[in-house]
Amino acid sequence: MSVPEEKRRQGQLTVVLKAQQLAKYTNEIFANTKKFDPAFKEILGDKIISLAQNIFIYCKLANGVRVLMPVTNEVIPRNKSRRKEYQDKAIEQCEILEGYIDMAHDSYHMSAKRTAYWTRLTVETKMYIKKWREADRRRYDSS
Repeated sequence: MSVPEEKRRQGQLTVVLKAQQLAKYTNEIFANTKKFDPAFKEILGDKIISLAQNIFIYCKLANGVRVLMPVTNEVIPRNKSRRKEYQDKAIEQCEILEGYIDMAHDSYHMSAKRTAYWTRLTVETKMYIKKWREADRRRYDSS
């Protein structure tokens, strides 16, 4: 029996896929040499691409940290802290990326529609990561 869509929870994989979508979209934006002169890409574009890729990487790293012991299901404190650290770094990178998107909008004369979508994708990714971190806190702090 399937779970109704409104009762489904977002899983960790959803967060990683959302971060991957953000990184991919960011790469696609700067791959368009008709809109973005490659000579100016290194000024701002490379930093933005790096931030988006870091968000994805930190989410992948956090997802790979096993917080519970395999047999006993006991919390491994060091791993719990490490996962939270990766989640925190991903959130921080999202916040920085939001500022760079604003700068790119002005510097590259991006359309409002493109900027709005890109910003929404960044904010959604950050929201998913925060929800994941909060779910981890509830789950592992009650153990």
